[in-house]
Amino acid sequence: MKLTASMFAMAHPDGWLDRIEAVTEGILVEGWAFQRHDQGRCDFPVVIITADWTEVARLELGNVARQDVVDAFPDCRLEDKAGFSILLPSDVVGERGVAAIQVFVLNPNGTVSPLKKGFKTGLQVELTGRCNLRCPMCPSVIYSDFHKKELSESEIPDLVEFLQDRDFICLDGFGESLLAPVFSPLLDALPRASEVVFHTNGLLLDKKTDQILKNAPPIAWVAVSLDSLDPEKYSRLRAGSSLQKVLGNLREFKRKRDEMGLVYPVIRLNLTLMRENYLELEDFVRLSLDFDGVVECNWLYDVEHLTDGVNIEVGGQVFDYESNKLKHVAHDANEHIDAAFDLARRLGVEIVFNSYFNESLSESPDEEGFSGAIKRSVSECPHLCGDFMLQADGKVQNCVWQTAPLMDWREEGMANVKSHPRVQAVREMAAEDRIPYECSGAGCSYVRLRKSDEGRTHDIRVGGYSGDRVTEKKKIKIKSL
Repeated sequence: MKLTASMFAMAHPDGWLDRIEAVTEGILVEGWAFQRHDQGRCDFPVVIITADWTEVARLELGNVARQDVVDAFPDCRLEDKAGFSILLPSDVVGERGVAAIQVFVLNPNGTVSPLKKGFKTGLQVELTGRCNLRCPMCPSVIYSDFHKKELSESEIPDLVEFLQDRDFICLDGFGESLLAPVFSPLLDALPRASEVVFHTNGLLLDKKTDQILKNAPPIAWVAVSLDSLDPEKYSRLRAGSSLQKVLGNLREFKRKRDEMGLVYPVIRLNLTLMRENYLELEDFVRLSLDFDGVVECNWLYDVEHLTDGVNIEVGGQVFDYESNKLKHVAHDANEHIDAAFDLARRLGVEIVFNSYFNESLSESPDEEGFSGAIKRSVSECPHLCGDFMLQADGKVQNCVWQTAPLMDWREEGMANVKSHPRVQAVREMAAEDRIPYECSGAGCSYVRLRKSDEGRTHDIRVGGYSGDRVTEKKKIKIKSL
């Protein structure tokens, strides 16, 4: 069976993909799944394994007993083994390797629902450094002379070759992806069996809707940054945009998608939580019901001295970056975030915090100034194990939080990134739970503002090290619409 875009349904709710791994004997695929029936009865569904959307194996009965699944779902009376393990021949995957493998549950109506998985090999690629907005919390506004470089069409073949072993591809950085001339041709060139996502301010969404829907999947979700549902506040936080225009674009996007019978890409409403907007989180939860019931949250970058020397004035009001960090109102913020999660559970809405961020704050910062309630070790960071972010100006890092680049792909070649000596050294340091120089001072939950012991120092910045840190007092005046 060959899958087509119209066959894709939402992810299967009762299942998990534990492992896809190349081993000596072939490709090992393991996980678990069940489907629910009346009176709590549950059995194993039909599981289909594909390579680049072509079926290569099918399981109609589970072959592994999973007591952990039985214990986790006491309300479900499992009549079959819920787990599965299958060894595929190595030649089914071609040059993409295990990244080409996807696992689905076959639904009674002929659609397929992907099994969720907790492991991904990721690539974030910045298509352009240009943006049509001037959001006061963005590094491209805070830093002076931020780069405006873009990927070119001539670079698409090398990029597509680079991402062949990636199963998660994020098409954004510090610019607006929909502004990039390369956006449409790159979408057409991406591997179909991938999870492709991107963030946008939504202002140009109406002009790119048809191109996006033509490539859904592999485009799995689109996150639209809103930051406020109050028109006046929105005009300051998303300076240069119009809330009415963006929401109109979103509604038309959903209408066209639904009309085509597609469920992807899922629409996420995104907000950067800060003092100015955290009280609106429940409003975002309610609004998400007009779309796909998903709200995506992140925090302001918690990096010391990010805006020293900068006075950002938007619409006649000063935006103070440091005081807008929620760690300064942690107790009240946690109460409102918890209330939003309670509301989301009642309404069937999903609130997503990505792996860089915690869902809650500690009541007071630790000795380094970190305020996340959850602290992880550097050795747990999945990004240092092989993920990459490629900036349009050539800088390479493992993630957007790194505070210095690993190398320059424009100077040393994209083909040399994965085997670069510094990339390998950083991976080894992470395995030893040491903070690499490139991560020193990062505000993620793995580094937690701590400094590296490598003995080198650098001017800590967030992703936007293509611009220069402001050394003299700089006033940024932004006119809001």
